[in-house]
Amino acid sequence: MRRFTFPLRILRTLHIQRFPIFAGICTGVFISTRKPLEASPTFNGIPLAATFLINQCIPIFNKKFPGLEVAGSFSLGTDHNEYKETGGLGIYPTSARVLLPVYEKLKPQEEAQLGVAGIKKPPVGFLILKGKCKVGCAQVTLVEIELVAADKSLAPDYSRVVWSWKLNKA
Repeated sequence: MRRFTFPLRILRTLHIQRFPIFAGICTGVFISTRKPLEASPTFNGIPLAATFLINQCIPIFNKKFPGLEVAGSFSLGTDHNEYKETGGLGIYPTSARVLLPVYEKLKPQEEAQLGVAGIKKPPVGFLILKGKCKVGCAQVTLVEIELVAADKSLAPDYSRVVWSWKLNKA
């Protein structure tokens, strides 16, 4: 109980009217040591920021690599899909990062044969999408794309960046 009330006692000791900036910083540090605030909207457990980043990435990626395709769906907890938010003082997200597998584009007949046989296509690479968040991560702007190769165990090899794209700040 004493550990919990220590920051509050500091704030009470300081006159909040005289030191409002210090009080805000102390409160932010106190909150950041606790569970992070959930400020990002989700739909059926999928962060909307991930969907927004993927939708912004697809036209750029398809124009550059017509023989490859990004995974058709994003689902947390499955192989090769990751989502991470980072932010100021650990309480409010200011950036988002999505990891997606990239597959070789096949003909519809080949896709159907693989589906009937229950065979999953192995990823040939991974896309790392980075975005800048506003309003939690309710609004996100794609700022960087990296295509990294897959290693022999079908995991991302971050040391082998194949292609990268950055938003032009004009």
